[in-house]
Amino acid sequence: MRRPSFLIALAALALGACTTTGLKDAEAIFDRPDLMGLRWSIHVTTLDGKTVLERRADERFTPASNTKIVTTAAVFDMFGDLSNPDELMRTTLALEPGADGAPPDIILVGGGDPAFSDEPDCEARCLSALVDEVVALGLTEVGNVIGDATVFPEERWGPGWTWDDFGWGYGAPVSGLMVDENRIGLTVFPPASDLDGARVQWDPGDDLFPIVVDIGVGDGDAYDIASSGAFEDGDFRLYGRMPVGTEPDDLSLAVDRPAHAAATRLKRRLDAAGVVVSGEVLTRTRKPGIDRQAPETATTIAATEPPVLIDLATRVMKDSSNVTAEALLRRLALEGGSGSSEEGLERVDETLQRAGANPLGHAIADGSGMSIYNRLSPRALTTLLVWASDQSWFEAFYETFPIGGVDGSLRRRFVGTPLQGRIHAKTGTLRGVNALSGYMIAESGQTLVFSILANDRPLSDSTAIDEIDAALVAIAKAN
Repeated sequence: MRRPSFLIALAALALGACTTTGLKDAEAIFDRPDLMGLRWSIHVTTLDGKTVLERRADERFTPASNTKIVTTAAVFDMFGDLSNPDELMRTTLALEPGADGAPPDIILVGGGDPAFSDEPDCEARCLSALVDEVVALGLTEVGNVIGDATVFPEERWGPGWTWDDFGWGYGAPVSGLMVDENRIGLTVFPPASDLDGARVQWDPGDDLFPIVVDIGVGDGDAYDIASSGAFEDGDFRLYGRMPVGTEPDDLSLAVDRPAHAAATRLKRRLDAAGVVVSGEVLTRTRKPGIDRQAPETATTIAATEPPVLIDLATRVMKDSSNVTAEALLRRLALEGGSGSSEEGLERVDETLQRAGANPLGHAIADGSGMSIYNRLSPRALTTLLVWASDQSWFEAFYETFPIGGVDGSLRRRFVGTPLQGRIHAKTGTLRGVNALSGYMIAESGQTLVFSILANDRPLSDSTAIDEIDAALVAIAKAN
């Protein structure tokens, strides 16, 4: 097996006693009366695939963002080396001749790059840099400003995404043309008195849409704000209650119409640069099943640096970016396909087949894990992880995982435990769901592969994270 030296196991241990002790300790943690109704499963193996312990390992559970492990593995499986720039995901500007001698239309053509940015402090793949190139060309007037998102079919959300996630930044839709992961930010300031309502302030450049604020004075020390998302009329609506005297709250909201928002940002940049826009802000999208038709008369005048896939994969795994995971799923589908999510899922399934996962152990509906239709068994995940450890790209794949007590979504977990810095694993959270799967170094020094999935968490418990972490620490100690 071609595993890096940092994962070479120590001398083989007597696993029989360890299996019994580790499973009993984990069962004691999860089988408490106050967690009645919670369903959980676990599978732990060596790097050679020998089972150390298991419970309900072949049953399919909702994996939440553990789905991202499968998506990322499929990207590595298809491309191998992810360190090269990806030309297909480059964002460009093009000119298209106007009708009857009118100024040319300017087209912002997306390549599906979720990290294309309009942030004030943007340093790479920036909208401002594209506009600077327009100015350098001496262009003084354009007609329409068009956002072209046709690199991917228009499938803004995956099947099984829930409506109450759509308004928030983590539930942002995917598109062929995206800016700042299709998220915009604002700060909510509490009511000044019992007679006032809350007020909001957009982050610089993010005031793209009107916003209706219905946040009144709330009781107690906590408050709840819910966003109803962007409506067809372009409005955002925030409603809820907020106590007087609380700290301002920074919110991340989803952009419902990504291509239109991106084109609006371009128009603003052109206006600020002194380029006259005589036309409208328009968009071009593509329905699923329809081939992409690039304008034959368009001329590219500027382009960003292409993104590097390893950077996007790391963002997916370390920070659990949903929209980036969905973009990579569609990027898989551009290889010999149309860029649809369905074709991307076919590539994911092919990777699971190559890994030797039982076809009955998985049913994947999206690339991010937001879908409530996703199902994975712990054994399917450990089978994939063991297989990945024998691939030429494994070291880079391993480094995309959050590290316990160090970075990513595990930076605050396992701190001060024997697993701090010794566990590389992907988190997963949905309503009623917690999951963690990856690699950990046991007390003996051997590397274990594990997947632990908890579903149907009782409402009295807001999370099963503490139980998952305690079980893994106990298993590491027993091995």
